Amino acid sequence: MTKSRKGRAKNPAHLQPIILEIPIHWTPDQALAIFELLDDLKEKIWVRYNCQIQRMMREQHQADHFEDIAPIGGPPQVF
Repeated sequence: MTKSRKGRAKNPAHLQPIILEIPIHWTPDQALAIFELLDDLKEKIWVRYNCQIQRMMREQHQADHFEDIAPIGGPPQVF
């Protein structure tokens, strides 16, 4: 990491977050085309990676549930 002018650590370019702005000048047809493109992309990713995605989602859900029940280093929470 390098330091920015303000002294804060700066990530390399490939680790910088991508800021995605949605244009406000799209026509409804253009917005629909992008929406459909993203929907198609989501479907293709699901077809290819559904087992891995489901496993990761299950693991995340179990981890979240476990943290709710028994936080690390502390007593179980009472609900």
